[in-house]
Amino acid sequence: FASYGGAARCGIEKLNSFAGRAVLLDLPHHQSVDWLELGHIITGDELEACRASQGVEISSGDIVLIRTGFLDFFFALETGTPMPFEQAGIGVDAAKWLAARDVAAVGADNSAVEAIPFDGNEFLAVHLELLVQGGITLMEHLDLREMASDGCYEALLVVAPLPVVGATGSPINPVAIG
Repeated sequence: FASYGGAARCGIEKLNSFAGRAVLLDLPHHQSVDWLELGHIITGDELEACRASQGVEISSGDIVLIRTGFLDFFFALETGTPMPFEQAGIGVDAAKWLAARDVAAVGADNSAVEAIPFDGNEFLAVHLELLVQGGITLMEHLDLREMASDGCYEALLVVAPLPVVGATGSPINPVAIG
């Protein structure tokens, strides 16, 4: 960034509110664990296997929600326990798998959608693949626990970011109607 005025061309105010069909991929349930191992890099093959086992399709324009179980891990930490750096999330292979399906947005229950440390130690490689190359909106820190516990793998998702001119992101309060 070169100015104090924020993003000149691609600020969050250009996105506006959106709604669409959401598909939840519940990887911990699929792998029979409470949460994915910290730092685990999710592949396209893992997303495909989860999708197939849940019996859902992913179509052009869908919003894909990826549950890693990170929030379950976070809430299980004892008070005062330092937050670990590592987080499970998607890698570049999974990002390409999603982009090939022409999805409109990707959300996850972790801090970056992508795995931390980053895939191949390339800073924000998944952000570059999805957001920059694919124009695919990213949503982080989604609480997907209720959808997952209900087995709600398909829903209408409504998202309304704050239209802050020049901002590169915004808090959201997404609503899933299953």
